[in-house]
Amino acid sequence: MTPDTPEAIAPRGVIVRSLDLIERVGNRLPDPAVLFLLLMLLVWAVSWALSGVSFEAIDPRSGSPIVVNNLLSGASFTAFMSQMVPTFVSFPPLGGIRWPASRRRSPACRVGFPPRCCPRASTRCCRA
Repeated sequence: MTPDTPEAIAPRGVIVRSLDLIERVGNRLPDPAVLFLLLMLLVWAVSWALSGVSFEAIDPRSGSPIVVNNLLSGASFTAFMSQMVPTFVSFPPLGGIRWPASRRRSPACRVGFPPRCCPRASTRCCRA
């Protein structure tokens, strides 16, 4: 019996086979940005389709019936576009990192010069 024959290959367990399936499905998925865009388009389409439907469910906070807002209406789409950048920047995992002014250093100090030894005496960059 050679190592290449099917009898020599050990049977794979259920967990390994299920993980292989998850890996194959995950490899076929598109880029996360494309997934986000597709899901956003889906939400817009569903909001447009359900905006004309009246629901009998009552909002317990206001006592009025629940209404689905059409996200493709002029006011909603304008609000989305005008708030896109502030929403992106204020979302902590996606927004830029803001360093306090006391922690900023010039590029010369970041390349390996020890603190207080900046090549330019006029910069206040290398505080310990």
